[in-house]
Amino acid sequence: MKFSEAYDLANVVWSYFFEWNMPEEFGALLNVRCEDLALRLVKPHKDSALHLFLRRFYTMNYIWEFERSRDDMLNLIIQEYEAVLQYNTIPYRRSELPLEQDVNYERLAKRRISYLRKKLPVDRIAQDTFQLLFRDRAFLLRFNDRLSQSVRSLASLRTSGLVTRNGTLRRARLPAWLRRGIFYRDNGRCVSCGSDLTGLMFNGPAVHYDHIVPLAAFGSNDPTNFQLLCSRCNLRKSTHPRTWERYPVFWGATPSKRAS
Repeated sequence: MKFSEAYDLANVVWSYFFEWNMPEEFGALLNVRCEDLALRLVKPHKDSALHLFLRRFYTMNYIWEFERSRDDMLNLIIQEYEAVLQYNTIPYRRSELPLEQDVNYERLAKRRISYLRKKLPVDRIAQDTFQLLFRDRAFLLRFNDRLSQSVRSLASLRTSGLVTRNGTLRRARLPAWLRRGIFYRDNGRCVSCGSDLTGLMFNGPAVHYDHIVPLAAFGSNDPTNFQLLCSRCNLRKSTHPRTWERYPVFWGATPSKRAS
């Protein structure tokens, strides 16, 4: 993984949900009426709704917007795309920059840009960014709360087999890869009270894979909408969209002593 681009994208996306508050743009980026997305919400898919969102967000804001703002400096776009490919060690066909005084400059430059654009590692950048954001349950709560607004529109369609009579999505069985991922991310502990759920020390409370935004609140079965709870905390949470910012500390910082 190469996190330099991922940190930048993660910061922008985080700000999108916590500071910019643009639900209309969210709906455009994740149109729940799209059958591909709807299937991801009904049944957990490794290529989650957040992956899909990140790819579209990057394409719209880092590619199309960049090209639009630099449409009078085509060689700059070429140089930037080549730099991204070189940094990510992606092979591409080398070529001299088109000369601006050439009568065919614009046609040649746009052809080059189209070639390089197709080589950009959008999937890799989205995956690296997902690794960062997936650990932030406060972000996942905000993401899935916004996604639930789109799920309501899916429910209103009453698509055959996708929703219950109440208009909410059906519960799905969690595959082993998702249970492992949630258990690993949450360190085998209840994210609410911190109870040890590994069973290594003693037989404690039962493990519950809880929907951060419950299905009853139009949550989904997307992998980003699950967290680890003990049975007691899960019953206490009931059908309220909620998570806790309880994270392990690798080591505590020791205050430095001033030299006397």
